[in-house]
Amino acid sequence: MEKFKRMIVSPLPWGMGHATRLSCIAQFYQKHGYQVDVALDSKQQALAAPLFKDMKIFEVPGFTLSYPRRFKFFLYSIHFLRFFIYLFREHYALKKLIRQNNQRPYNLIVSDNRYGFWNKDTSAQNIFLTHQLFPVLPNFLLGRVFIDRLIFNLLKLWIKPFQEVWVPDSPGSLLSGFLSHEGKKKSSIHPHIKYIGWLVAFNQSKIDLPQYGPSWDSKSVLEVSIPNFFKEKIEWFVLISGPDPWREIFYREALAQFKGFPQKTVIVAGKKVEIPDTNFVENQIHCFSYINPAGVKVLLEQSSKILCRPGYTTLMELASLKIKQVAFVPTPDQSEQEYLATHLQEKKVGPWQSQNTWSLKFFEEKLPLYSGFSGLEWDVPIFPQPDFTWN
Repeated sequence: MEKFKRMIVSPLPWGMGHATRLSCIAQFYQKHGYQVDVALDSKQQALAAPLFKDMKIFEVPGFTLSYPRRFKFFLYSIHFLRFFIYLFREHYALKKLIRQNNQRPYNLIVSDNRYGFWNKDTSAQNIFLTHQLFPVLPNFLLGRVFIDRLIFNLLKLWIKPFQEVWVPDSPGSLLSGFLSHEGKKKSSIHPHIKYIGWLVAFNQSKIDLPQYGPSWDSKSVLEVSIPNFFKEKIEWFVLISGPDPWREIFYREALAQFKGFPQKTVIVAGKKVEIPDTNFVENQIHCFSYINPAGVKVLLEQSSKILCRPGYTTLMELASLKIKQVAFVPTPDQSEQEYLATHLQEKKVGPWQSQNTWSLKFFEEKLPLYSGFSGLEWDVPIFPQPDFTWN
């Protein structure tokens, strides 16, 4: 118990998924007596800071990834070069943070997909959290063997400074498919890989529900336990996430598709800032800008059908609740989500369509042919697993 008493964690600043799942680890260690600090970029702090209650927040550089529609090879090459610069910036930002707050050294550093967030100047144990030991290349790069080998060797080099790699899955669940289950190839990327179970952030005691109406203030949030709103059965729950502009486009398409739908539907836009026309009720359609994990859990349990992105954090939440009917619309050009959607469709979990072609009619027709997560004979490896060694 005395070995690790102070730690710092930092999630990748691409959406809320990485921060949400990392909060499970932060809260676990906090409950066991650790002082937990959190490193977030400026954009993350508005959304993610409430997940890290009673923890000190520090600011570190962020990296914004856009998804170009044209000239993809050229623009992704530019992103790749920017990513190299970002690795050095976050690495030296952590070193500076440690120098400025050196009253007690960190014993544990947990990086969620931040390859530069490690430090060898102290006695800290550096942990790398990821479900992508073997990332899926974008479609326009598939078949280019030299690119595949280059990415594999770069990842191996970037992960090398970390003493352990933690994977939020289990060897028996295969929720992440070949992203983190590649047999002999797995040991070649890092010698110390530990499966720690699914990270599910459904442990908040209250539900944060933004108020209805055009005068809604992003700083004014209604905190309730279980309001009457959640006691009614919901036909469709549409949980929108991901980077803009694709998130905003998906949200507007969902409003159009469900317009006039006769049964109760809840749409969450995935933004915890004031968005015009986001928090309202019209006929049977209820729209919110953002609902925290505790509220999402209740909505998932009260809804007959789910429509969402196949982001890995969302999949862990759905699988933990054994959701029976779910359909997926991957973020365009996110090859990881397209792979996971295809992987789960083959497992008869649920159908998927691209954002450019999806339709409510299609999902209504196809969902009865799938059994959801309740039909899988996987174990439910919620973190922390009984054999998880943490001290």
